[in-house]
Amino acid sequence: MATEFFTLAKDQIDRLPRDKTVFFIPVGPMEDHGPHLPVGLDGLIALNLCKRMAEKLEAEKSGWHSVILPNVPIGVETNTSVLRLKVRSHVLRDYLIDLCEGLHHAGFRYFVCFTGHPGPKQLTTIEEASVWLRRRTGGFFSRKGAVLVSAMSGLVTRKQVMKSPLNLDPEEHGGALDTSIAQVVAPSLVGGQFRELQPRILPKSAWQRNWLRKRNALEGYWGSPATADVKAGEHWLKETVDAIFPKLQSVLSGDPVVTHFKSWYSVIPANRSLFRVWLLFWLVLFLVGAWILVVLGSFDA
Repeated sequence: MATEFFTLAKDQIDRLPRDKTVFFIPVGPMEDHGPHLPVGLDGLIALNLCKRMAEKLEAEKSGWHSVILPNVPIGVETNTSVLRLKVRSHVLRDYLIDLCEGLHHAGFRYFVCFTGHPGPKQLTTIEEASVWLRRRTGGFFSRKGAVLVSAMSGLVTRKQVMKSPLNLDPEEHGGALDTSIAQVVAPSLVGGQFRELQPRILPKSAWQRNWLRKRNALEGYWGSPATADVKAGEHWLKETVDAIFPKLQSVLSGDPVVTHFKSWYSVIPANRSLFRVWLLFWLVLFLVGAWILVVLGSFDA
């Protein structure tokens, strides 16, 4: 049975096998999901996925132990833009690095991060944390450093990235699927009025949808919450864990993380946490170069 980290005493942590213990980290932003769902749904989904994966790991890999770290409500992007609580990319990245590094100093090596918001910048930030952590704990080329897996990155397809490379832009939000999942992960927090909510559809144009986000005018739900079915939510959660588990097994057996958990989102520069820094660097370099050319030109004259 998976254990929650904050319930453990130090002597219990000391007894965990360092090479066969996996720490699961749930994260997700807080945002409006409509009048019937909690703002922390993304984090609750991540926590449920962590627990399911932890239980599956212990059931199918003899001798392995799972520890669930506290659910932390942080994310770098959201689907809605009126009521949203998010952080800058480096906050999530550094939180993951510092957390895992602290546990690595205690001898542990394996960490798996689930997010209930698998957006381009969110997943890219977690993947960046994975790379930075490996280099900080094991050297640039070493495979003996700490291993951090961005679990939901293992499900991203090239088609998804091509469709919407910079925003998640889901077909529904707070609709049938989200409401179905919420009925499983937090049934007491689902408002009964969802059965009376009318379907809502966003503009078909991606440009119009992005314009709503930029104007901070995108709120509530879209989709059809009234058609939610708890069985559909259970199916999605189980299917997600079943799809990720074989890839996680491969990583725990020695495969590089990037082989199974590197999304195509992370190859797009604008999704990276240091993108603006690089833009500023090249702008300053260009201006300095232009100034030098002007100065040299004035000497020639």
